[in-house]
Amino acid sequence: MEILNFDENVAFPEHVAFLWGIQSMQVVQFGVSMPGILATGFLIGVILIILGSRENQNLERRNHLIGLGTIVIGIMIPVTPLSWYLYWVGIIGLLILGGEPQIVTLFALVIGIIVIYQGIRIYRRKQ
Repeated sequence: MEILNFDENVAFPEHVAFLWGIQSMQVVQFGVSMPGILATGFLIGVILIILGSRENQNLERRNHLIGLGTIVIGIMIPVTPLSWYLYWVGIIGLLILGGEPQIVTLFALVIGIIVIYQGIRIYRRKQ
């Protein structure tokens, strides 16, 4: 197998590039807004809670919607500071950040677990 080294400044005709299996590639970079993704998670939870609170006919469906919305918000509570913490660890480094982000993340995790537990209780409630 022969290795061909091509100079980047040399232009190849299209048919030669096709015969040699050379593909023209472009590097496309894009980013996804982290606050947008996090806000979407909270918005889904709030919408589920609102839909559940408007349900008057079927109380079991009402409890399921409100419970699922509460569980989604309970998941998003610790995910939000954890994602920011991991972002800053990647940018700055672990040693410079200190202990405060870990404490905030741990506190959010405890609150999130409590909210998830309440959501599960609401979800399982039969009326």
